Amino acid sequence: MSESTQDQHSKRAHVEMSLSALMSLLLISVVLVVGVSVAAFDYLRSKSIILEASSVVLERVQREAALQVEVIFSPLSQFVDYLSIGNLSKARTLEERLRNLPFFVEAMRRNAALSAVYVGYENGDFFLMRRVANAGKIVLNVTVPPTAVYLVQSIATSAQGEQQSRFIFFNEALEKISESAPQYQYDPRARDWYREAIATDSQIQSNPYLFFSTREIGITIARAADHGGAVVGADIALTDLSSLLTQQHLSPSSELILVDDNSAILSDTNYAGTQQHWAHNSTGKLLFLHDFPEEKYQILAARLADQNFNTPIKIRIGHRHWTARIVELPVGNKFFYLIVILPDEELLIGARMLLLKGLNFTFFLLVAVIPLAIYFAWRIGRPLRGLADEARSMQHLNFAKPITSSSHLQEINTLTRSIDEARQAILRFVTLSSALAQASDLDQLIANLMREVMTAAHLHSGMLYLLDKDNAKAIPQFSSHDGVDFVAPEIHLAVDVDSVLSMTLLHGKRTLRQLQECYPSDLVILGDKAELLGDSGMLVGIPLKDNAGGILGAIMLMGRFSEEGESAQLLSFLEALSSNAATAIKNRQLIQEQKALFEAMIDLIAGAIDAKSRYTGEHCQRVPVLTRMLAEAACRQTVGPFSHFSLSKEQWWELHVASGLHDCGKITTPEFVVDKATKLETIYDRIHEIRMRFEVLKRDREISALRVRAGSPSNEEQAQLEAQLRQLDEDFYFVADCNTGSELMAPEKLERIRRIAAYPWSRTLDDRIGISHEELERKSRMPAPALPVFEQVLEDKLEHLFLRSPKERLAPDNAWGFKVNVPEYLYNRGELYNLSISRGTLTPEERYKINEHILQTIMMLEKLPLPEQLSNVPEIAGGHHEKMDGTGYPRRLMGMEMSTVARIMAIADIFEAITAVDRPYKKGKKLSETVAIMQKMADEGHIDPQLFALFLQEGVHLQYAAQFMATEQIDL
Repeated sequence: MSESTQDQHSKRAHVEMSLSALMSLLLISVVLVVGVSVAAFDYLRSKSIILEASSVVLERVQREAALQVEVIFSPLSQFVDYLSIGNLSKARTLEERLRNLPFFVEAMRRNAALSAVYVGYENGDFFLMRRVANAGKIVLNVTVPPTAVYLVQSIATSAQGEQQSRFIFFNEALEKISESAPQYQYDPRARDWYREAIATDSQIQSNPYLFFSTREIGITIARAADHGGAVVGADIALTDLSSLLTQQHLSPSSELILVDDNSAILSDTNYAGTQQHWAHNSTGKLLFLHDFPEEKYQILAARLADQNFNTPIKIRIGHRHWTARIVELPVGNKFFYLIVILPDEELLIGARMLLLKGLNFTFFLLVAVIPLAIYFAWRIGRPLRGLADEARSMQHLNFAKPITSSSHLQEINTLTRSIDEARQAILRFVTLSSALAQASDLDQLIANLMREVMTAAHLHSGMLYLLDKDNAKAIPQFSSHDGVDFVAPEIHLAVDVDSVLSMTLLHGKRTLRQLQECYPSDLVILGDKAELLGDSGMLVGIPLKDNAGGILGAIMLMGRFSEEGESAQLLSFLEALSSNAATAIKNRQLIQEQKALFEAMIDLIAGAIDAKSRYTGEHCQRVPVLTRMLAEAACRQTVGPFSHFSLSKEQWWELHVASGLHDCGKITTPEFVVDKATKLETIYDRIHEIRMRFEVLKRDREISALRVRAGSPSNEEQAQLEAQLRQLDEDFYFVADCNTGSELMAPEKLERIRRIAAYPWSRTLDDRIGISHEELERKSRMPAPALPVFEQVLEDKLEHLFLRSPKERLAPDNAWGFKVNVPEYLYNRGELYNLSISRGTLTPEERYKINEHILQTIMMLEKLPLPEQLSNVPEIAGGHHEKMDGTGYPRRLMGMEMSTVARIMAIADIFEAITAVDRPYKKGKKLSETVAIMQKMADEGHIDPQLFALFLQEGVHLQYAAQFMATEQIDL
């Protein structure tokens, strides 16, 4: 086994125990051993006495049991003798025989073992009275009524030998309950008890046999009557006999067995054995002592066979012991044998009680001794316990409470001082770590760090410098002297190479220098505080290193330090702490850099969207500013609906991100749709194609006229040509005017457009060559016509329809909850379809494409792995097109379903769009016009009326106008 394995084994086997517990355990053990020993001695002595007296107990039980047997059989014997000389044997009718029932009932009440009384007559008649207390019991297939107590069985035999049977049931008061006539054959003269009794003048006692009616095993006592050839008898069921003997039980497990001279069991108090056998035996088979499989019964059967009854019988099987005794009982003309079996363990109950009392005494003695033992042990171990209690507070991270335990033992006092020094070191570390963790930004983190360091080290002056990105300069982040902050200068490392600060930063090691030995370059960092320092003390520089070993900066401390004793321990502690501080500073720098990068990305996206189209101007830059203005106004409210509205620092950042990205989905909007200035414009304005077609029409007219004249034109023909050309010019001017979308398309205009569209022109060149694959695929939807072909000057063709792919469709139960009507086609560039736009220049497909930017905004933002503090950005940014009345876009949210900041942004978005002057397709509205338009929107439930009222009340519109609107727009 290796040494390390042995050490581990010894550690596992080592059991720790306190001094107080050890002393208490020793004293308690002494009392426990003495008390248990005394109790055990008393138990063994009592056991010996009781076992010696067991034979006396058995003799008493035998006498009482024998007396019980005598009490059972003797009265029954006398009762049978009395019946043999009575009138019952002379009665010839049932009525005469029933007169004896009260006498029978009285006998049964006096002797519980008597189960039946009967008379068998010489002519074959039979009369019996039986106790039937068990309701539901069946006697010869006849069920006993519930209230029946006694049964009379009567058999009348005619001279011809025919039998008539009757069952009569009586209750306790001998009132007749019911009567029946069962069919069965029974001749008493054929029964053994009748033949044996009629053959002798004396009383007979049968061996155990199966009763005819109840199918129970029992004994019959019978005697022939003095005259008439009748025999009277009485039955004793063995189950009843056992029940009576059970009263002689000495203990729960003691057993009384009554056997005849053939070892047949007549009675047994063991209900689990013979009682069940008798109750369920329908064959009349007897149960003998040697039928029991247990070894103790086999031993008793052997003793009974040997007629050895004089001495007690000791039986030992395994760990159990019994004492048994056999006694001979003369009953009538037979001998019965009574066996008493008694478990020794139940004889010793008294001894065990004595043992229990002894143990109880020991217990109470322990109860009295334990407090004394604990008290003395407590007195001895109190110093250690106090130290453990104070140290336990450190286990629960409570390092503020000093360790003050004292003792007369030098070792304990030394241990106390060591633990307290460890507590102070941990407390300083925990305090500084907590200060680092609580800082919300880098400046606060550095300030918390330095103040805790100066407090822990009891210093007057402290500074913290961080290197710039080029590692050429040390930039002061914190400087304080006697609790007053001051401005420290920047240090150029290449200039002051010998200063403590420069050496610490350049070499990355702790640097110390006595103040009286410091160079002027060392004291530069103190600025105007240098003159306040004396000559005593030391200037210490501790580098700040991150996990990778890179130097971030240095902590500069001034105070009374030395490189020995407590100062050395403090310096080691501060140097160890500087690593954690550097890591915390590095993490804060990374967070700030990532945040700055994230904000730059937001500005980049917003700038890209604004730069993408001249139609959006600087919308994405101005909306965040106006949103913040209105949010700040809401936060200032102390009364009214926004008195409880406020935003945390994280929520302000969330609002800034959301407002900066509120139109990020416009990145996906095609530029030609956003910039569509005319109805026929796509990537270029198709009005030029239409103009060329009209030019072709005009040339066609001129050519036709020339062909007709083939000579000098007449005035009439020339006038007709000029009229046609003039009409074509007017029609084109009309088409061109409709293309601008500046006026509403009235029905008459639509009719004229359709009429103009029908002008035919001849195309002789193939329009399917020299085009893109996508356009060729659209044209291929229709077969190419034979050239030349006449086409309409304005036409809606299948090739003008751009199909929408399945992925561009939205299911009604889409994951984003959008409730928008998606047009069937992606684009419809039909010429007549576009020129027929009633207002503006956009088709429904193009308007959806523009509005789709808000859907894309939400989907793009929800895909971002935003942190928890930015989790509401998609909802805020995506809600600026929603309306208070639920008719907004894209989720049709009601006002109550929108957050306050989302409603604020909706107002900012609309106000900026209306007042913007950098849109080429419109002029910016004046302030009064804008307020009127938005007031109507508030009244119609499009924007939040309370927020808009606050917008005007706090002068947010004026504040924004002064910063972003032209002077001529500000008319309020």
